[in-house]
Amino acid sequence: MLNISAFLLSQKRLNEVLSSAVLPAAARLFTITDAKNAGLHRTAVISAYETAALAWLSERKFPSLGQLITESRLAPGLFFIHDGPFFGREIKDSAVQFQEKGYTSRKPVLWTKLETFREGLKLTVQAHPENYTTKSAPGEMAGKNHLFLAGRITELEEGEIRAQAYIVGRLHEELRPEAPSIDRFNRLPWKMEVFPVQIDQFAAGAMETTPTTRELALLKRIPEDRVKNAFAELLGEPFVPRDWGGERSDLVTSNLSIEGERIVAAFAFKGKSVPRPLTIADMGLNGDQGGRLFAEISDLVVVQHCAQITPAVRDLLRAYAVRPGQIKPFCLLDGAETIRVLRAHGKLGFTSRRTIDRGKQSST
Repeated sequence: MLNISAFLLSQKRLNEVLSSAVLPAAARLFTITDAKNAGLHRTAVISAYETAALAWLSERKFPSLGQLITESRLAPGLFFIHDGPFFGREIKDSAVQFQEKGYTSRKPVLWTKLETFREGLKLTVQAHPENYTTKSAPGEMAGKNHLFLAGRITELEEGEIRAQAYIVGRLHEELRPEAPSIDRFNRLPWKMEVFPVQIDQFAAGAMETTPTTRELALLKRIPEDRVKNAFAELLGEPFVPRDWGGERSDLVTSNLSIEGERIVAAFAFKGKSVPRPLTIADMGLNGDQGGRLFAEISDLVVVQHCAQITPAVRDLLRAYAVRPGQIKPFCLLDGAETIRVLRAHGKLGFTSRRTIDRGKQSST
């Protein structure tokens, strides 16, 4: 099941939103910063807050911050989650001062750039040491670190989102006998990305050589619907819907498997109409196609493109993929990976380089 190791949790804020059904009343009476409250009792209370917070997040299904930005839904008072690189400022110094004097005159903050979603935008949250969970927590948040944050927007200014932190830590998958795993293929360490070689029907493409410049140029000229039909054929999917404006995805199939386990996959195909590196702007209005893809009833989201897929698109999909209560893996097939798969299956005129090489060897 999904777990979080918290470095910072605001008991006051969490007590306001967590019900007694998910957080024992006794835990509310325990102050994690009180020096007298140490040892196993403190550890148990922090664990109770972590479990309760994840149950709350999973039940409420809060959007990711990237989702709110791309869908133009930012507003004070909204809860959100964000998983990505953060920078900690004055974290360690404030922790030392707070431990020695019981207060801090410094202004410890966590902040991160949101350039992927909007140029010049950043997120800033206060990180007061009274909310640190362990002595090692400052070291985990100081400098640059990859963190998970659940928070609430308080202010919106030009170029900056200010928010309150409810819990900050790292997500991880921990199997327990009483609960099934929600990360079926152990992709959480890779932010839920599945690589083509891990998909049984695409794995043969890994044996193909690097596509040539001519092949990449040819792929850009092939209509999108022909690429969609080629993938449907190689997957043995007989039902190929026509494109229409209200679609969530271009193709849904249950003929895909990962490590022998059959799954349902929702595809988005980006071809001839976008003969350049794929950006968020090409993913629907403000990138809202990402939200539609992840809303599809499926186990996996696949985005295929005829050229390069920019890091911004990967960040967009990660923003949807790691939401507690809505965990779902995704896969990217750029132009090179697409050609390798088409070659391996002999589709759209692309011929396996391995076949050519064997033919040359047999004629010598």
